[in-house]
Amino acid sequence: AIDLSLSRLELSTVYATAALLSAPLITLHPLVLKRISRRLFISLCGGGVIGGILLVAAASGRVTLLLAWTLLLAVGPGMLYPAAESVLLDWWHAKRARVQCGVQAAAALLGMIILPALLAAGVGGGCSGCSVSNLEPCGCWRGAYSALGASLALPVAASKPRPHHGGKLHLPAAAPPP
Repeated sequence: AIDLSLSRLELSTVYATAALLSAPLITLHPLVLKRISRRLFISLCGGGVIGGILLVAAASGRVTLLLAWTLLLAVGPGMLYPAAESVLLDWWHAKRARVQCGVQAAAALLGMIILPALLAAGVGGGCSGCSVSNLEPCGCWRGAYSALGASLALPVAASKPRPHHGGKLHLPAAAPPP
C-alpha cells in the first residue's frame, strides 16, 4: 500500500469501510445455501478469495483496494469459514466441539500465520533495492499476492463441486438452557 501513496490512517479507513460493506453480505450465507450445495458454495467462495487476493495485487488506488478487501472479507471469513465449518459439523455431529475447535485453529493458523509468512517471504525474498522493514516504497508486495493467489487456485479447483444433494443448511441445535 506504500506505492499507492496511502497513509496508515487512509489505509485503515479503506479497510474499515471494507469491513462495514462486507458485513451485510455475510448475512446472505444461509440464503445462498438454500439454493446451491455447500460444496459448490465453498468452491465459489474459494474462487472469490483467489479473486480478492489477485485484486489486492492489482490495486491501483483506494477504490480497487476497497473492492478487493470487501470481497476478501465477505467470501473469506464471512462465508467460506462458516460454510466449511458447517460441512464438518454435519460429518462429525457427535464431535462438534473438537471439529469446531480444529476448524477455528486451522483458520487462525492459515490466516494469521501461514499466509502472512508466505507473503512476507515472497516480498522479502523477491525484492531488490527496497527494505520491507523500513517501509520504503516498492511494488514487490504485488508479486507476492499474485503468486499466493495463483498457488491457491489448484487446491480450490481440486475441491470441485459434486452432485447436489438437497443443499439444505443443517445448523447445530441450540444447547438447552442450564
